[in-house]
Amino acid sequence: VRHESLEEFAVGRTDKPPAYDVTITNAPFCTRTGGVARLHKPEMRSADQYFIDTSLDQTREGGIVAMVVHSGVMGHKNTSAQEFRERMLARAEVVDSYRLPGEAFAHAHTSVVSDVIILRKRPAVVEKTLLKAQRDGELESVMGAFTAYDKELVSGSYFDKNPQRILGKALTAD
Repeated sequence: VRHESLEEFAVGRTDKPPAYDVTITNAPFCTRTGGVARLHKPEMRSADQYFIDTSLDQTREGGIVAMVVHSGVMGHKNTSAQEFRERMLARAEVVDSYRLPGEAFAHAHTSVVSDVIILRKRPAVVEKTLLKAQRDGELESVMGAFTAYDKELVSGSYFDKNPQRILGKALTAD
């Protein structure tokens, strides 16, 4: 169990192999404005993206990453979010995901819809091949060849297509 900044921890381990079989954490629900994370992985556009990607860096092949993230990780439909979900899919199998109700963290005086994602890190050779396919714009065809490309996940429609993964009751304004 580590109780320190992920950014500082990760930068201190950049030259070391992944150390953990399981990583359980929650990403901060904020925008990323700088600091160590901006220097470590400037291509990551949000704290969620940084935490997911860096947690995968620190987890061994076949290991599990379980994380509470802002609902935008699985739901934003913009190009940047879709590209990140493709990267996440190239690096890890999405084992499961659940959308939590807005009041799940009411005890912490917040009402934000969040998701729990569970990932299994791919073997390094597979990850490297799939990341190259993503860079070359071929991830969908490469993963599609063995039915591993998840269009709903990448597009941001995962929970639209999997309503059984939404916990709690849907309320209307009526």
